[in-house]
Amino acid sequence: DPLNSLKRHLGLKVTAENFSCLFCHYLLLLGQVNNLNHCLKTGVHYIPFAFTDYYAHHVVLAEPLSGVMTAGKVVRFRLKSDGAQKMMITQHSKPVAHLLLQSGYFTGDVTLVPGEAGVFANYGTGNSYAGLLNYQVE
Repeated sequence: DPLNSLKRHLGLKVTAENFSCLFCHYLLLLGQVNNLNHCLKTGVHYIPFAFTDYYAHHVVLAEPLSGVMTAGKVVRFRLKSDGAQKMMITQHSKPVAHLLLQSGYFTGDVTLVPGEAGVFANYGTGNSYAGLLNYQVE
């Protein structure tokens, strides 16, 4: 079953909360949708908005899959990208966390405030960071 293979590969448990997001990622891998932004919302869970650099750098997003997060709760970020040297999470145009490279994935636990949160990566281009993902924090 390809969906179970994806879950095992990313190390995820399927729950009612993440199933629709996992399914969107599965459709992307199968080529059934052009990008994550084409997946439709289901229930109250959305996928994160993906910028052009997300696709250009072949990002693999393990978590969080939902594009809407609750403010004040700890959120684990875990993703990898071809050629990324550094990754950070920003809010209100300021870095709030730098993700650490662990077992091939940039990983970190972050508590966010209401607004938007972005994931940015540095690809060895000085101090320049590329926008990868955007989340809503409510």
